[in-house]
Amino acid sequence: MVGLPPDAADKYPSELSGGMIKRAALARALALDPDLVFLDEPTSGLDPIGAADFDALIARLRDTLGLTVYMVTHDLDSLFSVCDRIAVLERNGSWSRVRLRICLPVTIHGYSPISAASGRGQSWSKKSSLRQK
Repeated sequence: MVGLPPDAADKYPSELSGGMIKRAALARALALDPDLVFLDEPTSGLDPIGAADFDALIARLRDTLGLTVYMVTHDLDSLFSVCDRIAVLERNGSWSRVRLRICLPVTIHGYSPISAASGRGQSWSKKSSLRQK
């Protein structure tokens, strides 16, 4: 379900790659059949290809299992590929919600992405506008 090879079950954590460890952790969380999954920086430490694969896995599991995914991330590509709503935290501690499909194109200055809710969306970079791929 999470893309681990069958022989990964017999390996110690030290014998797994970073992506395999993340997939094993996700499998453990999904074993409880949750409706809501919280992910904290799920693609940190992964190379761009591994991160894209993990994002695709999250999106596929979200759609097939009917999950709501709450994700804290600074990975703008993850925001684009997985999310349809985001919350951003401004430097002064205030925050805003953004529904990406509704607000495009919009420029957001001085914000950094902190969390996102499941769905498909767009990405942004600090001091630039939201951009559609």
